[in-house]
Amino acid sequence: MRSNYSIVFPAVLAVLGVLIPRAAMAQSPAFDNESSAGLVQTSDLSSMSPQTNTVYVYAAGSPMIPSASPSLFQLSNTLTQGTSTTTASAAVYEISSATDMTLGIKSGTGVNQTNAEDPFTGDSALTMNIAYIWDLGSAFPAAGHSDSLLYQYNVGGNVDTGGSDTFIVNLTYTLISGGGSSISNVGSVSIDHTFSTPGAFSQLFSASTLINGGHALAPGSFLELTGTVEFEALDPFTGSSINLLSDSTTVVDGNMPLLSGAAPLPNSGAMGLVGLLLAAAFGWQARRRGFSA
Repeated sequence: MRSNYSIVFPAVLAVLGVLIPRAAMAQSPAFDNESSAGLVQTSDLSSMSPQTNTVYVYAAGSPMIPSASPSLFQLSNTLTQGTSTTTASAAVYEISSATDMTLGIKSGTGVNQTNAEDPFTGDSALTMNIAYIWDLGSAFPAAGHSDSLLYQYNVGGNVDTGGSDTFIVNLTYTLISGGGSSISNVGSVSIDHTFSTPGAFSQLFSASTLINGGHALAPGSFLELTGTVEFEALDPFTGSSINLLSDSTTVVDGNMPLLSGAAPLPNSGAMGLVGLLLAAAFGWQARRRGFSA
């Protein structure tokens, strides 16, 4: 006698054959080939014609933005005016996974100024111009989750008497969806802090906040991270410096539970339908065999 399962399961498997490949086609966030960063060293921000040194790094090109903290700096240079000097070091990277999109900055990134003969009348600076883009794919974040924005910058250095060090971050996350028909600001990081007390210093800047109001980012959209991270050092004579004491990150994390009232992701509906079909199949068989739920 032919089993009743031979009737029910082909139908269920037929639906699985349609829905599972669609779920399998879902992609994790991908770092877009148009992403780049410009690392700019400036000898004197107050000068009309300062010395500068610039290194560009690319997602697709050379030098390339690595997917892990690099062993060497992408920019490492000293500018000299008379016997006075300023040195800047910098390196960026990115990390993309099924749950995270990260801007990483290498430990030691920063700038110093030693103004022995006072030719520098203003701050020496390292400015990092960030233009990162991620293709969110159709599976970000996971069903039942939304996005949080976390950052941590561990900054330290030394302030000479009469000098100062400044750390500035202005980064903005922009969501682009609908083929560019919808563009919205979904999060930002803003820090502007000056250290002026003579001597060594260290401070951790960190925070965790919602991105996009805690609502899931639309699958298939693009997330852009643009803006600057800047280090400035001003020294009247013996040397001022500011740099990162450890690798620092700005992260969009897709592991946060979805807030009440936020829309679920479309993929969850497909797998939910599979579950209903399986439940119906087993329920039907149970009733055929005289069992009750």
